[in-house]
Amino acid sequence: MATEGLATVRLDTHARNESAIRLYERCGFTIIWHGVEFSKSMGVPLEKVHMEKQLADR
Repeated sequence: MATEGLATVRLDTHARNESAIRLYERCGFTIIWHGVEFSKSMGVPLEKVHMEKQLADR
């Protein structure tokens, strides 16, 4: 992705998905937001985290 000019990768997951969060943290992601968002597809509010990783300079 860095070779394509992208500087940052962002993702989100359910806040209680601890296994996924630990995996993403081991891969260099950090939590940048933790809160509740309404899921249009499920029709309910969900507790989520947004995570981000800065990519190395090209």
